[in-house]
Amino acid sequence: MAWFRSTTIRGVTARNDSVLDLLPMVFAAPGEALTRAEELLGADPSPLHASVAHQVIGIWQRDFGDTRRALAHLRRAR
Repeated sequence: MAWFRSTTIRGVTARNDSVLDLLPMVFAAPGEALTRAEELLGADPSPLHASVAHQVIGIWQRDFGDTRRALAHLRRAR
């Protein structure tokens, strides 16, 4: 039997959610993570998924782009 750790935010279970893989991916494969996050935002995501996408874009912008844009995305991720 496999053991899974689930994360629950206000009743939303995020177990095995590939969108959550974007957060570690932004450090391992930043270009791919940025592309996937931007595509996700264009697909009318749930609030949880939009938050993750904004976090990924904010982290990417902080590390490779512009701090002002990073802060805008990180603020939207709340």
